Amino acid sequence: MVLIREIAKRRHFNYIGILLLGCAYAAVEEGLACKSFFDPNWMDLNIFSWYGRWMGVNWPWLLELTIYHAVFSITIPIILVEYMFPERIDECWVSGKALIALILLFVVDVLFINHFISNYTLSFPQLFFTFTLIFIFILSAFLSSNIHFFFKGLISPRRLWFYGMIWGFSMFFIYIVLPRLQPFPAVIILLGLIHIYLIYKIFRNHIFTSFDFKNGFYFSSGVLTYLIALTPIHEFNVNRPDNPHGMIFIGLFFSLFLIWLWRRGMR
Repeated sequence: MVLIREIAKRRHFNYIGILLLGCAYAAVEEGLACKSFFDPNWMDLNIFSWYGRWMGVNWPWLLELTIYHAVFSITIPIILVEYMFPERIDECWVSGKALIALILLFVVDVLFINHFISNYTLSFPQLFFTFTLIFIFILSAFLSSNIHFFFKGLISPRRLWFYGMIWGFSMFFIYIVLPRLQPFPAVIILLGLIHIYLIYKIFRNHIFTSFDFKNGFYFSSGVLTYLIALTPIHEFNVNRPDNPHGMIFIGLFFSLFLIWLWRRGMR
């Protein structure tokens, strides 16, 4: 997150550019490091180990993890931190040497996961596909400054929060519920692409530059409400391979944290 924010600030990217860099990060993390885009035996795939797999690619999983990392792993943390420190929102927070060190540390992390965590061997077409994705996302991020801001008028914080919550629960429905209700992966892929387009529209219209950081917070709070609402389900899910004990506490903590941030921003 820090690495992408520093690059974005140095290149004067808008939030759409940050989203696209988040997509590039997802391709590196899940395509090169964990290799879950391709490995049918990756521990987290569940139904996507076979559902929608075509030509060696787990397509619905690729869509889900790309937008998940772009939004939850990268963009929302950046928005929350900048909401906490609005007076420093346009500043770079690390030096040039520290940025180089972060890049090297990230490369080492990717290589470590690639060699020691995942035993799956990528084929040349899979490597080429992954590097092509990374290149397209990074190039699109650099071109994002050419995207025009479409101001749709003032929007209330409650509506942005509602949009975020609906967007989050839509993600749950598309990738968790729907694959178990119907046998056509193309439906998931189509809805996933529409889901991605919707967040692009929201960011283009309401969360474009650092001036819109409050709008970003309201939308992000709605998206996080989706995750918070799922914590009791995770807590009592006896089929999880890990230990979910304490998830309700984490959900309560983040609820109070978002309320505190909102009250702090209202002063």
